Amino acid sequence: FGTKSYEKIEEKQIKPHLSIKQKDTEQVNIAVGFRTVPVNHDDRYALEILASVLGGGMSSRLFSEIRERRGLAYSVYTSSEHYQDAGTLYTVAGLDKNKVDDGIAVILEEYAKFAKGKSNLTQKELNRAREFLKGHLILRLEDSRTVAWYYGLVETLEDKIETPQELIAKIDKLTVSDIENVAKKYFKKGTLNLAIIGDFNPSTSSGRFEKLLKS
Repeated sequence: FGTKSYEKIEEKQIKPHLSIKQKDTEQVNIAVGFRTVPVNHDDRYALEILASVLGGGMSSRLFSEIRERRGLAYSVYTSSEHYQDAGTLYTVAGLDKNKVDDGIAVILEEYAKFAKGKSNLTQKELNRAREFLKGHLILRLEDSRTVAWYYGLVETLEDKIETPQELIAKIDKLTVSDIENVAKKYFKKGTLNLAIIGDFNPSTSSGRFEKLLKS
């Protein structure tokens, strides 16, 4: 059938970007995060662990702080996504209308700790995040259809075959320093993005949220 070529994404972002979609909703949905790396980049594995530490389950930092301690969000999770020529690490949260600024600020504060090398990430946190990530991978590969999908995706995007066992071995090799280093490398103001869906007029609310991004 031949092949179809696509133009690679050209990264041009040099400052934080804000996008607001006005919609009358019961809660405010936000996504905040950074541009990272494509699927074939070695830093991908450390970024996935970092996402798990930040918001990968009920024992993660952001879930504990935002939902359990402060009651700012109905839901919160962090994910690291990687595509053929682009990637992102982001946190999604469903926030109370009256607590939006506080919720965004807490997420940005946690990002800033990692960016500045002041996260105090522990070996216990790393181990927990690692097991969470491996557990999800193993669960996803319990049936033959998903296994076929996994190998097809890896071959298509990475042009190689990487077994689940090889992936787990790479995850197991990661250290606290590895996680801290990728955070400092990719958590930069110039690649920070915030998207908001809620009852906010973009023309009158942009300054309010841009101030949070610059703080």
